[in-house]
Amino acid sequence: MSEANERNEVPQRPVDPSVGAFILFGSMAAAYAAAWLGWTLFPFAEGTFARLPSPPTSQGAWLILSGWLLFPVLYGAALLRLAKGVAPERMAWAFGGVTYFLQCAAEFTARDEITLWPELLCTALASMAVYFLAKKRAPEGV
Repeated sequence: MSEANERNEVPQRPVDPSVGAFILFGSMAAAYAAAWLGWTLFPFAEGTFARLPSPPTSQGAWLILSGWLLFPVLYGAALLRLAKGVAPERMAWAFGGVTYFLQCAAEFTARDEITLWPELLCTALASMAVYFLAKKRAPEGV
């Protein structure tokens, strides 16, 4: 039993829920807006991805690019900037779970197929980067 429970106190959350929602949904909105701009202003030519087993459309390709490249950078930067005082392990777990889910959702939306190992590898490498950056910036005792 934790000390907070023994004293009948509510344990303090590491991040205010409104800040957490801003970090998550703001990053998702920015990544989707960038994908929308990409497929609207710079559509891929028909047949660009014809060599892939299940080729995505131009919109799907932009969703994949946004989910794999842009969202992890935006979300990781927002976590590192706004979630001060959060344990690096918690930050890496939160980052990895959301990023993996979004990458799989982008793949499934774009191609109706998910190849698990690239998503896992990309998420693992990015989560380790977030962990080490968070550990480097963490105050003593966190």
